[in-house]
Amino acid sequence: MKKILLIVGGVVVVAGLVFGYYKFFNTKESPYLWTEAALGDIREVVSETGIVKSAEEINLNFKSAGTIKETKVKVGDVVKAGDELVGLDTGELELRAREARSARDAASAKLRSTLAGATNEDIKVYETAVLNAKANLVNIERSNVAEIASAEKSLASSTQTVSNAKISLADAELNFNNVSTDAKNDLTDAYENARVAMEGDLVVVSTALGDMDTILGVDNTTANDAFDDYLGVYNPSTKASAETAYIETKRAYNIAIVAVGSISSGNFSSIDPALPLAEDSLNKASSALYKTWIMLDNSLISVDLSVTDLDAKKATINTDRSSVNTKISSLATTKQSIVSTKLANQTNLDQAQSSVNTAKATMATAQRSEETQKEALILARARATTALDTAKGQLQTAEDQLAMKKANPKEADISYYRAEVSRAQASLDLAQKQISDAILRSPINGIVSKVNFKIGETAQPASVAVAILSLGNFQIEVDVSELDVTKIEQNDPVEITFDAISEDQVFLGKISTIDPAEKVKDEDIYYRAVIILDEENTAIKSGMTADIDIITNFKSNVLLVPARALVKDGKTRKVRILSEDEKMQTVDVSVGLVGVETVEILSGIKEGDKVITFVRED
Repeated sequence: MKKILLIVGGVVVVAGLVFGYYKFFNTKESPYLWTEAALGDIREVVSETGIVKSAEEINLNFKSAGTIKETKVKVGDVVKAGDELVGLDTGELELRAREARSARDAASAKLRSTLAGATNEDIKVYETAVLNAKANLVNIERSNVAEIASAEKSLASSTQTVSNAKISLADAELNFNNVSTDAKNDLTDAYENARVAMEGDLVVVSTALGDMDTILGVDNTTANDAFDDYLGVYNPSTKASAETAYIETKRAYNIAIVAVGSISSGNFSSIDPALPLAEDSLNKASSALYKTWIMLDNSLISVDLSVTDLDAKKATINTDRSSVNTKISSLATTKQSIVSTKLANQTNLDQAQSSVNTAKATMATAQRSEETQKEALILARARATTALDTAKGQLQTAEDQLAMKKANPKEADISYYRAEVSRAQASLDLAQKQISDAILRSPINGIVSKVNFKIGETAQPASVAVAILSLGNFQIEVDVSELDVTKIEQNDPVEITFDAISEDQVFLGKISTIDPAEKVKDEDIYYRAVIILDEENTAIKSGMTADIDIITNFKSNVLLVPARALVKDGKTRKVRILSEDEKMQTVDVSVGLVGVETVEILSGIKEGDKVITFVRED
């Protein structure tokens, strides 16, 4: 069964622009790969595989508990798809919908106000305040230079402390980068040593296999023809044991040689899984050599296998065993070196990071002290010339307020209020959806076979409220995993293809029911959904396999960026954009639908922004 969640998006912009087309900014030497944020369509699809079954009785139940307000059908009634059957009391839900609608209207009004800016009457009020503040400032001229100079001196000292703290932080961050580089290089060296060591280990194993085969004649069957009958005569099981051990060693060697041979220089991702294979090859070789020696020790001296020949063969085996055992010990040391390097790297990185954190804390303390001295300077000036400073403050405030009233609304404010409108609309949509779900509608054409509740009774989600007998011949049953079942709902549209008919012929349907009871298959949890075809086809037969795409969500004309452009920072989502002066900036964004290839952006950036998808390293 296939089970994937696909979210696919299409961008509708000027002809020829798609998300798959990227370009470097200005020149080939630019370190940034980017694309423009653009409007497009995105849909969410849950894909599963189902089986065609003969149509059965369909049980319908409410998604949440409630009191039955009305029943519009009785047993035996003929109903059409979409007919209302039973409804719950929606008074509380309608209250929530009204509250959500009010919140959305309030957010929309705030957005319109922000976009409209200040009126001429508002600006005139603030212009008058500026004129009054200037007139008041002309009448005030007193100062206390000593007190102000003392406060300025303290502020300068704090500013110097902040500057020193910034230098210390820069040094700590540089040290962290150097430690990170050293750690990477050390681990690279350790892995390279391991790769070279394994190559040498397998050479030793190959030599041992050759020497053993010269004695055992497993692969080179003629190698021991002269003395094969005398091997292990005193204990025949030793020969069988040695041959079996040789075969196991050869198999382990072949596996290890493939794993080690696939390691390319500078790419060590496959070294960790290769190490135990090389170690297994060495261990099996050591065991096979020992068993071969035991076999030789139980062999019969003859004209074709003299004492001298036997001793020479034992010596060869002993030499191979010594070489293999030395490699086993050396490989263990190499593995430990990798572990030790990782631990040392982590320790060094932790210490370097601690230094960075300390430097940041020191700078934060210095900055707070600087802010305190700034406040002290403000207070000193206020005490020295209360009237003058008050007048200056009043004038500055009046001028700032006038400037803010005249200025265009900030993009950040517009994005924020637009997001508020979207959130309020989402709450309203949820409330309206719950009101809609409070009415059971027939998903198919059929006959009412059961009505299990009366007006005033409480219906539970697990209880069948109404049962419908289908008038159609077939239905499709599909098991949806617990990870995807929360994404689908009754009446979701479905696209269906049959391998037995044609993958190009797409049939339409919808989800009629979702069984609330779980099923366990291979220790995974699934929920049974039943799909009804909009139109049946004589080519469809019971038992056919159907590929199902359930369309669970769709948005049109929304702002999209490539999924690879999204950066996760804890619970915050960010994207990096190119500013007009070709500098990279990181901005917080609110995310809607997230797909494999595209992501919906609710706020934080706008259409046309240059979104960075890749930063090339020098």
